[in-house]
Amino acid sequence: MADSANPVLLYDGVCGLCNCLVQFVIKRDNQAYFRFASLQSDAAARILKRHGLDSHDLDTLYVVEESGEQLTSRSDAVILLLRELGAFWRVASLVLRICPRWLRDWGYGVVARHRYRVFGKYESCVLPEEKYRDRFLDTGSEQRQGNGFTTKDTKVHEGALRVSHLRVPLCPSWLTHL
Repeated sequence: MADSANPVLLYDGVCGLCNCLVQFVIKRDNQAYFRFASLQSDAAARILKRHGLDSHDLDTLYVVEESGEQLTSRSDAVILLLRELGAFWRVASLVLRICPRWLRDWGYGVVARHRYRVFGKYESCVLPEEKYRDRFLDTGSEQRQGNGFTTKDTKVHEGALRVSHLRVPLCPSWLTHL
């Protein structure tokens, strides 16, 4: 069960890819080790302010450890997540670690710049299902169910996110089966 000493994943709550990542972690984190907070939340704003960072910079994924004292970002945060998920994912984290940080962060930046176009964007943050709610900081009230998460003021249709005229899968099947 997650407690206040467990690491917190700070992610863009309106990003389709980021929400896929959260679902990916929840599905594989059998020990409920990670907690979550969207970058749009007050909790994330407080944590990032302590580190002199802007919570309006939604292009960065963070993992906060050691009761908020150690902050890992971008590709290093992804490596830390994979390492803690264990098994095959620990090996994947070692393979990524071999690549130089500048190259990993360049690739991370390319994905971050195009994530809304490829994976879609919610109009507001997606909230977790009730059974996962204790692992999320600053969750609000729910309005509508969709794809394992509760959404507020979003356009969810048959497990897909409608972005303008595009219908973008929330989590591509190849990603959910990894």
